[in-house]
Parts: sequence; C-alpha cells; structure tokens
Amino acid sequence: MRNLQDVKKDLFRAVQRKSFQEALEYYHIAVNQQTDDPSLRLIGADIYLSMGMRQLAVGELRQAFNLYLQAGRKPQAIACAERIKALSPGDLEILETLAKLYREMNNEEKAAGYYGEYINELIKTGRVNDARKIIQRVRNDGLEKHILGKYQFLLSDTQVQNLLAEISKESNYPAFFALMRKEIARSERYQREFSIILIEMDKVLVQDKKAQLLEILKRVLRESDMYSIGYRWLFLILPETNKYGLEAVLNRLKEKMNAFFGAKRYYVANYPEDGKDVKELIVSALKYRVFL
Repeated sequence: MRNLQDVKKDLFRAVQRKSFQEALEYYHIAVNQQTDDPSLRLIGADIYLSMGMRQLAVGELRQAFNLYLQAGRKPQAIACAERIKALSPGDLEILETLAKLYREMNNEEKAAGYYGEYINELIKTGRVNDARKIIQRVRNDGLEKHILGKYQFLLSDTQVQNLLAEISKESNYPAFFALMRKEIARSERYQREFSIILIEMDKVLVQDKKAQLLEILKRVLRESDMYSIGYRWLFLILPETNKYGLEAVLNRLKEKMNAFFGAKRYYVANYPEDGKDVKELIVSALKYRVFL
C-alpha cells in the first residue's frame, strides 16, 4: 500500500494540472485509507463537480457534512450544507437541517429564512400538515417576525383583518358563521374534531362557474360535509375530520379545481387545535395560506 501522504501529493498535483480523471483515481486511494477526513471529502466533491458529476459531488458533500457534525464543527457543517443546497435547491432535508443549525448557532434571521423556504416547499408538494407543524415551531421559537411579509403563506395581522373585513361582506358569511357555531357546540359535546376550508377565488363566481363548482364539490365531499358558495369565497365545514383528513380533501379539491378555475387561495383550520371559537378558527385559517 502506498504512503498516504505521497498519494495526497499526487492528488493535489493532478488537481492543479486539471487532470481530473487522474485526480479521481488518487482520491479513491486516499479516501479508502482515510475515510474520516472531511477536508478530503471536499476535495472529492470538487473533483466530481469539475467532471460534471453533480450527484456524486453532493454525496461527497453529505459525507463531509456528517463528519464535521460528528466532530462538533458546526460552522464547517453549515458551509457544507450551504453548498449542498446550492446544488440541490429543492432538497427538503437540507433546508430543515440548515434552519435547525442556524437556530442552534443563535442566528435567528438565517434560521427563519430557511424555515420559510422549507415551509414553502412543503406547501408546494401538498404536505399541508407538515407545513403547519413547522409554522408552529417558527412561532414557538419567536422567529415569525423575521419572515412576515416575505412569504405569501404567512400573513400579517393587518392583512388578516383586511381579509376578515372582506369575507364578512359575502352574502353567505352569516350562514357560515352560524353553522360553525353549531358545529363547535356539537364537536365540544361529543369530543370530536372538525376542519374548515376557506377558498378565495380570483374573480366573482358567475352562474356557470358556480355550477362547475357544485359538481366538483359533489364528487369530492361527503354528504355530511357542508359548504356555502358566495360571490368570490367558498366556505366548507368538514365534520369529524382531523388534520390528516383535511389534507386529503384539500389535495383532491386542488386537483379538481385547477382544471376549471384560475388563481385560488386556500385557508384551513382544525378544531380544537387551531381555535375553540368561530373567530379564532377563522383568523387562524386566514393567517396561514396553504395553497396559492
């Protein structure tokens, strides 16, 4: 077996000459002898990138990240994670990892920014419950102030109040409010959950669009589910539906409605997790948009 230091010298010379295939051969010899050196893994990542092998480069960066983390070298681990994110921007795991590490390093603004990206990606993929859990974590950690107004899923108090004023003008809102009060009383009595969905349409619903919407609702909802169609808002109450059932209904609705309707915004809440009276539930739903 060749001396490791000699192999590394040959490796560095090959990299300097940009003889990456030769460098890769030396790299494999070196890393087989010294598997726990994160700086060596970084060299491997650079070689793979120079050869256009992005996924293999990401694999080496993950190895370096784990080794730095095991050694308690968080700044170096974060630098590796940042490189992974640059190469794999939609990687949910790395977004959450960066958010947690920056939180541990007391960098609230960076942590909040990565949590915001993470939540946004979860919402795009229809993982509403996971997104809401992370939003709750952001609130509990006092990070909400750093991302208010930066993402469309998180509304400020002023925006929420403006939406409340708007929906209260819908002709069907008083009936929806009354139905919710009844459902809260029933759910409280029998210790049941229920969920609500508010859907904001981009245009006033003309008669033929309302007819299309009714057909979709008949296909997607159960007989026990309640709905009310207004001028521009649709209100739904889903009795005995927990947050997982809510997510399933929401994804089915989105799939069906996308074929017939333009831009929509969806707002959801679950009783009793998000509120125990009508206004609290509606405000909770409006504060966090789950689909745009």
